Amino acid sequence: SGGEHRDEVDLAIDGDPSPAWTTENYQDPLSALGKDGVGLVLDLGDSVEVASVEVQGCDGCGLQVRHASEAASDASGFETVGETDAAGDPETFEFEPAADRYWLVFVTTLPGGGGGSASISEVTFGGS
Repeated sequence: SGGEHRDEVDLAIDGDPSPAWTTENYQDPLSALGKDGVGLVLDLGDSVEVASVEVQGCDGCGLQVRHASEAASDASGFETVGETDAAGDPETFEFEPAADRYWLVFVTTLPGGGGGSASISEVTFGGS
């Protein structure tokens, strides 16, 4: 919806885990607000074969990693290749290699499962 700190997206892919992209601060769990999740769509520029994605800074979040060959208007346009109900820091998702241009790191629950915000300090893509 444009409210998730679009100007901070580069902080999640700048190679430095110190600064981070953050979600809005929610008073309630995402599900209570009618949201399946919030996240980052990362455009790799070309179709790139990816076999793992490491996400740093989202300890305790529910996370999904999804991909698509074309930019989708919402999360349902992406195929899920990895998920967890409670991410570690870092959390590494390994899966059968998939070649696509667009990758979604989708926060499905905030840390602790209630309200608040989530951060992603770095996303790293690994090849096969």
